[in-house]
Amino acid sequence: MTKDYFSCSASLISLLLTLFFLSCSRLTGSLPIPSATAYGGATWKNNNHSLDFLTPSVYQDALVRPILLSGNISYNDMNLQFGCGFFCYGSPCDTGYLFATFFVVHKADGRLFDMQMVWSSNRDQMVQENAALILSSTGELVLKDADGSLVWSTNTSTQSFQRMEIGESGNLVLYNPDGGIIWQSFDYPTDTILIGQKLKVDQKLIANTSPKNTSEGRFYCTLLHDCFAMFTASAPAKMYFRYPELPACVEFSYAQFDNQSVHIYFQGRRSPSINLSVPKDSLYFKLDWDGNLKVCSILQTIGRYSPDYLPSFVKYHHPRPCGDYGVCTNGQCSCPKDGNAFKPIDAAEPDQGCAPHVPLACSEKSRRQDHHFLELEHVSYFTYLYENSSTPGLVSRDECKRLCLENCSCKAAFFRYETNFSSGYCYLESNIYSMKANSPVDKFYNSTAYIKIQSRSKRIKYLIVVIICACVGGVLALFILLWVWISKSQNSRQQKEKDEDDGEDDHVDWSAGLPLRFTFQELQDATHNFSVKLGRGGFGSVYEGVSAAGSKIAVKRLDGAGQGRREFRAEVETLGNINHLNFVKLKGFCAEKAHRMLVYEHLPNGSLDKWIFSNNIHQHLLDWKARCKVVLNIARGLTYLHEDCREQIIHFDIKPQNILLDQNFNAKVSDFGLAKLVNREQSEVITMMRGTPGYMAPELLNMHFTEKADIFSFGVVVIEIVSGKRSRELSEDGLFSLLQIKAEEGRLIDLVYPGLENEETGVKEEAIKLLKLGMWCLQDNFTKRPAMSIVVKALEGLIDTFNDVPCALAVSSDKQPLFSSDLSYAPTTSVISGPR
Repeated sequence: MTKDYFSCSASLISLLLTLFFLSCSRLTGSLPIPSATAYGGATWKNNNHSLDFLTPSVYQDALVRPILLSGNISYNDMNLQFGCGFFCYGSPCDTGYLFATFFVVHKADGRLFDMQMVWSSNRDQMVQENAALILSSTGELVLKDADGSLVWSTNTSTQSFQRMEIGESGNLVLYNPDGGIIWQSFDYPTDTILIGQKLKVDQKLIANTSPKNTSEGRFYCTLLHDCFAMFTASAPAKMYFRYPELPACVEFSYAQFDNQSVHIYFQGRRSPSINLSVPKDSLYFKLDWDGNLKVCSILQTIGRYSPDYLPSFVKYHHPRPCGDYGVCTNGQCSCPKDGNAFKPIDAAEPDQGCAPHVPLACSEKSRRQDHHFLELEHVSYFTYLYENSSTPGLVSRDECKRLCLENCSCKAAFFRYETNFSSGYCYLESNIYSMKANSPVDKFYNSTAYIKIQSRSKRIKYLIVVIICACVGGVLALFILLWVWISKSQNSRQQKEKDEDDGEDDHVDWSAGLPLRFTFQELQDATHNFSVKLGRGGFGSVYEGVSAAGSKIAVKRLDGAGQGRREFRAEVETLGNINHLNFVKLKGFCAEKAHRMLVYEHLPNGSLDKWIFSNNIHQHLLDWKARCKVVLNIARGLTYLHEDCREQIIHFDIKPQNILLDQNFNAKVSDFGLAKLVNREQSEVITMMRGTPGYMAPELLNMHFTEKADIFSFGVVVIEIVSGKRSRELSEDGLFSLLQIKAEEGRLIDLVYPGLENEETGVKEEAIKLLKLGMWCLQDNFTKRPAMSIVVKALEGLIDTFNDVPCALAVSSDKQPLFSSDLSYAPTTSVISGPR
């Protein structure tokens, strides 16, 4: 009985201490104190109504809403607790939240002095306020964003689940009733290893992008079968540290960290430890954002993050001791010395690195005329330590420089002489980290760095262009003001004509050769007073409705700013006579006084952009066959407009938002608000500038309006469908420049949508061919773009040669189609469950 009494007393004292510590550090204190254990069927909402929150009293740049908190661990005059919950950096948490494990440090007086995150589940996809963490009764832990989308899951559903617990070691564990581990956070390290945690062979610690950006950064370390190694996360990865230097005679199994050293194990036994000087009471082992390894003690973490570094043999071999472009000379950091080619990012802190005064421009002209090298003698690079040469053998110094000039992504060439000083090893680098200035006694003293820089003449040209654009802009502004004044003077006369037109609508016989005519009241009732808005197209908004027959319809209500009665009637007559599988069907119209509306068929799967663009890795997108089918559908629709109609129709606004998908994922062209009729005898049409930036053909700026403008827009859409990215996201220098560079380098495969990795054999080859077809449609000279009927033949495999194509298409001699598209394609369940 005495034993039970003391046990209960100790538990009560521990609980009271926890309450005291947390009450001193909380800002609300109105919700229950988290325990260390949770059971199935629980849900935690990421808001202040459901969870209390903690924030350090010394500095206000981190916040956590704890879900579980472990018991206290005493360190001298401090107390340590581990926990899990919603964690964010910054105040307010605008960038989002992580579901993470963390530790908090309390002083003896109860003040919360520090907290640090040690693991996270969703570092590359943060969730927002009101996100939810769900622990099912079957032992699956699920993280969902505020909109209900799935972000992360343990995928551990089992009937033998008992509880979830955060231990005093910082390990978040799901247990079965026998005490066995179903899942634990220690098995999935991010950038940190805690005491007792194992780093297994081929597991990685991946550094953060920056101190407050937790997404995966530019460096990682891993335990290989014969060494512990650190790499840059480039393509290909480049080693910058290795232990031991020579291959081990046995294969390693895992590494484990304790508060004295790091041990490497093999075949169940411990090998000699990595000889690290670890501080007393060490708490965790971290790969920091700059690529440096750090061991942190709880004695060093109070207040701000102030960890101890590992020994100098690690510290001074990591790639960024002096930041990007920095030069390290006897432990001092500086910028490359050559006039004003480079400037320090922060003059007060030289180790923050340097930046070029004139950014590198990547184009054919720049490579020929505006790029030259800054030569730095007796300078070495971290890639020398472990052979990472870009050439398979020895080359001359001039050949090394030429290779860099011809490669747009190359920012520097490092040349390391062999003993004969006539040839050596060439290292081409696209990311420039720190460089080291060598003395004659250093191993790589005779190596030379050639840093690519942009001529200052480019900057002057930019300034001249800006001045010219400003002058032209001023003249255009005067013309616009004059146009507005003339337009206002004509408004009264046009308004009278409009009123006359509106009065005539009810007395004009529109029935001959036109689709069904609706009254305004009928459409108002069908759309429930225009309550469900589907989107906005050219000249008006689109609303969902139900016809009298019970079928869904889409009603486009024109705002009246762009079309008069005669133009409206011409559009209705034109679209009413179009009956093609690849166009949205016009079912009727309304022309009643000031009300003008178009009634279309309703397509349940919405617009194409929702199915090919997404930053959500869990959102279902179109697979390859569906994408190919969409491309062919669009091409056939445009062929009908350009070549098969009585009067040629130029759409002028082809883009993914104007391509709609029916229930079988057949693509249909919509939104003819900018379309223009062209008489077959005309070679061009005279009209106002029209289209969407990014999809407009360049000749429109010179007032050349032909059907080739649609072909250009089609080419942009093809590139977007294959890459899965918007054209403006693919390259800061423009889509043309990117395509040209990738084609010249033979790396069009870089643009293919990454989701195709799991598709069937041959898909990537078909994707590259489709990219080349898109490039054919994007030629700057519009007369060289193919007709849409030729594009359709190429897609169907009816032609095998193309003339005057800048990047020749590889179509087989037996006239196989450009891609194997099955037009009877039925979408899979995963596709159908995607966006609407």
